[in-house]
Amino acid sequence: MKEKILNINVKILNNSFSAGRIIGHPLFSGSFFMIIGANFANFIAYIYHLILGRLLGPASYGELVTTISLIGLIMSAFSFFSMVIVKFVSSAQEKDIPVVLGWFNRKVIKSSLVLSLLIWLASPFIGSYVHLPKNITILFAPILFFSMINLVYRSFLSGLLKFKETAILSNIEMLGRLLFGLVFIYLNMQVFGAILGMLISVMCGVLLTKYYLRDTGFSNEGLEGFNLKKVMSYALPVFIVSFSFTSLLSADLIMVKHFFSSHDAGIYGSVSTLGKIIFYGVSPIGSVMFPIIAKKRSRKESFVNIFLLSAVLVSGLGFGVLVIYYLFPSLIINILYGSEFLEGSRYIFLMGLYYIFYSLANLMSSFLLSIDLVKPLMVLPFFAVLQVITIYFLHTSFSLVIASSMLAVSLLLAYLGLYFAYAKKRSS
Repeated sequence: MKEKILNINVKILNNSFSAGRIIGHPLFSGSFFMIIGANFANFIAYIYHLILGRLLGPASYGELVTTISLIGLIMSAFSFFSMVIVKFVSSAQEKDIPVVLGWFNRKVIKSSLVLSLLIWLASPFIGSYVHLPKNITILFAPILFFSMINLVYRSFLSGLLKFKETAILSNIEMLGRLLFGLVFIYLNMQVFGAILGMLISVMCGVLLTKYYLRDTGFSNEGLEGFNLKKVMSYALPVFIVSFSFTSLLSADLIMVKHFFSSHDAGIYGSVSTLGKIIFYGVSPIGSVMFPIIAKKRSRKESFVNIFLLSAVLVSGLGFGVLVIYYLFPSLIINILYGSEFLEGSRYIFLMGLYYIFYSLANLMSSFLLSIDLVKPLMVLPFFAVLQVITIYFLHTSFSLVIASSMLAVSLLLAYLGLYFAYAKKRSS
């Protein structure tokens, strides 16, 4: 009976799927590890803030959060390179992978040194502007140096389809940040100790990631046709896609903060955060899909079924959470934020629906990038601008703000869907 259920076939756009094939597929297993790993790392991060906030007190905790935010802001400007690296590593021939890894490794170390030097020179001015002590800002440069190397090495692992190792490393690093931070605070080093714990955990992350890459290795030999011009020609569209989706993710929050009171902005922020749970919950599926499709395309193997399976998984998980939002909006708000935020419960369903559409559009963009169809993605900034313009003129209520965002992302999803159908028809 069990085998019969697992072998039942379902057809989607002439592609056949069964429960057995889905469960046994590397997309499913990779997504499973990434989703579980990412959410457990988020849980450790929550515990980190909860414990350190209580130990440090409001003033010192404010310094810690400000430091983490500044480092995260600087790193976000370079995070799109992760997808570029995953693309080139996953598409490379087996024999060429050490050369590709070696090329990126050399470039990143040089770039990280230059950036870290600039941050080190600017650290006194940064510290003065946000009122941070010098002993804290002096740690910015080394943290950023090792964080950038860590980002690249993790991208190597993703490109090599080592998703389990990637998930394990994320959790070890977050756990290290918590444990080292607690030890140094216990030694009366306060915020400096917590930031020093971050530095040590990132350094340990680099060493552990390098250990997982030991069998692949890095080569200094040249690879014909592989150079900075080739990488940057792909990096530009990736940056445009990354910037557009970042805007669609955060522009509404900024504009609500501008047009509404601080109280209302807080209510909207809580609703937006609950909506983002859907996106962050399903985004590992796209992270797993991207290198698998890039590798299959480089080998001239069929890959459309992997994208369709990814879309089914994203939709299924997203709408599953949306049902919970629809049935228990007040309960969810009350548990996570408290009774003061209950007035936002009426907007949770609409916000959740927005982030399902957003997640699917993001998945389709990743799919097109993985197969080098970058031209249709050059118009993505139009939809980001459309969101800003519609919110600017229609901001009399939260419902209209969310509807404005929904309009932009729905048109984007329709555009990408039509292009996908056109490209599939042309190739068949």
